[in-house]
Amino acid sequence: MGLAGPLPAGCRGIPAGMFLASFDSEGGADGWGSATWSTDPAAAMVFADREAAHACWEQTSRTRPGLQPLTAFHVAVIALEDAGTR
Repeated sequence: MGLAGPLPAGCRGIPAGMFLASFDSEGGADGWGSATWSTDPAAAMVFADREAAHACWEQTSRTRPGLQPLTAFHVAVIALEDAGTR
């Protein structure tokens, strides 16, 4: 899953073209969620299919019901062969 942009307010420092390396819907300060991004496609999370990637993107926080942290980002799901890795 790659960050397609534009960025939501307050998310400076994560340029478009980054790959989602890890995500925890319960992580971060006070359960707001945490994500790690990378420019290295080899570090990107890999999903079985588009549906699994979409399910990750839609994950809801149990700490803050109704919060879907990744939906603040515009993302694109791309095939491994299109990412230039593996």
